[in-house]
Amino acid sequence: MSEAVIKIILISTLFFAIIIYYLLPRSKFARKLKLGVFMFKLTNIIGIICGIVGLFTVFILQEKIIIQHLWELTVLPYALVWFYWLIMIRIKKTSNIFDEKQEFNMAKAGALTMAGSILALAIMFNLSYNDVFQLNYGLWFPFYLFSSITQFSFFTLFLFKKE
Repeated sequence: MSEAVIKIILISTLFFAIIIYYLLPRSKFARKLKLGVFMFKLTNIIGIICGIVGLFTVFILQEKIIIQHLWELTVLPYALVWFYWLIMIRIKKTSNIFDEKQEFNMAKAGALTMAGSILALAIMFNLSYNDVFQLNYGLWFPFYLFSSITQFSFFTLFLFKKE
């Protein structure tokens, strides 16, 4: 897929998402949208998938993901799911859309992700420093983004199912 096609996809998706953000809450369809355990799990499953696919693209395609904007395309499904949550906040007119258990699990997952991301960056730095594998061409940011998304989504889902 060419860089121009990817840019068109990204820009048009962003444009339509913004339009939906403003128009959907005023429509009758807004009453049919629901939040709940299914959406919570789906959000984290999509996060795990996008994160793992993103990490593979960082290691396999390397600088091509930066040049062709593939990392943005890879994270797009996860961003759209969170965009759905923003729409729901706007429809419900409250930011309290998660129950206490979900909020607590997300807070713990955030703490675990912080520790995990430091560990992942330390391992990657060590591999890079010892010339085992180099993250060049600005790949540090996509690596950090995808490893954080993967960890946060995994920990949130794991803690939610565990408790």
